[in-house]
Amino acid sequence: MSHEELTDEAISEDEATNLLHTHFPNIPAAVLKGLAGFGDSLLPPESWFAYFPVTTLLPPLSMADRNRHSPSRKRSHNAKQVYGILGASDNTLVPFVQPRAIVEIDSSIHKIESRKVFRSVFERPIYFLRSHDGYHCGWCELDIERKWLTLVPSAMSIVSHRKWRYRQEVEVIGIVNRVLTRLGFPKSLSFDYVSPDEHSNST
Repeated sequence: MSHEELTDEAISEDEATNLLHTHFPNIPAAVLKGLAGFGDSLLPPESWFAYFPVTTLLPPLSMADRNRHSPSRKRSHNAKQVYGILGASDNTLVPFVQPRAIVEIDSSIHKIESRKVFRSVFERPIYFLRSHDGYHCGWCELDIERKWLTLVPSAMSIVSHRKWRYRQEVEVIGIVNRVLTRLGFPKSLSFDYVSPDEHSNST
């Protein structure tokens, strides 16, 4: 454990960037620096997320208080908030949560709401998971015996359900508190509108 973690002293943005670099050595320093400080801006440039083709969990970096506009960061081993990036190819929650969104995760909550009826998808908890083949983000279901966990995609995403043995093949990192995303469909998910007249002519 580092001196900063023991004392909960502020660390500079450069130190936070170096910490990210140890986890992502192939990503340019400018991108890592932006991610280390994204709490001060609305959202990093969209081009940066091309470096994250799959869903990724960022190492714990608690953000500075926005009201104080401090350039430094505090890192604590008791921090509950962690952040993840939905990969550019992760369409699990489209159109409700777009690929390349940043999600804030409460890592203190691991309980899966089972057998509960939600009035809408906006009330249904979103979970961040880790399995043997990477990270996943989406709605979850447990079977009656609580032996199998199923990742439930949006009906509009055309993504298959995924299933793991609960607590043996998959770990619940936490529940998603907030989502930071851009509005609109990515270019890869754009749709062409065809009027009824055009459709009848084509058929």
